[in-house]
Parts: sequence; structure tokens; C-alpha cells
Amino acid sequence: MSITESGATQEAPEGRVMIGLEAVQASEDEAWHEGAARAARAAGQNESVPLKRVVIATGTVDGRITRVDRGALHVRDGEGNVYQLRIDKRSRGLRQGQRVPVQQLEEGTPVRASFDLVGGGSFARDIEVRR
Repeated sequence: MSITESGATQEAPEGRVMIGLEAVQASEDEAWHEGAARAARAAGQNESVPLKRVVIATGTVDGRITRVDRGALHVRDGEGNVYQLRIDKRSRGLRQGQRVPVQQLEEGTPVRASFDLVGGGSFARDIEVRR
């Protein structure tokens, strides 16, 4: 779904993904995220960025940490959905505005995590510890 400039919502036709105000579809021989990354890269007019590094969308999830691995953080939201957020050098843990190593965050900790959907994976950006 996308919101137009007038505030109306716009649904993507079946089999397509909304990128801004455009409904795009991957060719049959590519994964949906590759088609979405290709469309997002084309919309941004920056052909030098590899598809696996193109930000397709950004999001935020409020929930509790269910698992911390070496390269990923798992967050369960209030509806029971689990988000696997990969950790990279841009991922930051924050507690009361102070940086903390992501690996020090523990299971059961309430968080608000922002993330980028990039080339088929979700990468954690700011993981804020909530009270």
C-alpha cells in the first residue's frame, strides 16, 4: 500500500509491490526483492549502487527481543510477528540516549527497532531500549 500526495491510499495489483507511487513487478526469474531493488535504484537514478545494497523500504517495530545471535536480532511484536533483523556496522543499540553494544541487549528486553529492507534482508539501524 502507498499513500498518494492527496492522502489517499493506493493498493498494488496482485503480484506487484509498491515502490513510492509505482507498482512494480519482478520478472518471473527473479525474487520479488530483486525487482523491488531494481525499481528503487532506477527511481533514485543511482545505477552505481549494487542491488543488494539498495534500500527498498524502511520500517520500525515495537516489541521484545526474543533472541540475539552474532549477526542478527529477533524481535517479536505485540501481534506475535517475529522480525529477524540482521546486524551490520550501521546497527546501533541505544539505552537512554547512550550507545550500547547490540550484543549486550538481552532476551525479553522491550525495544523499538528501526530497520532497512535491503536486497531481501532486513538490517537493524537504531535499536532503542524501551521502559
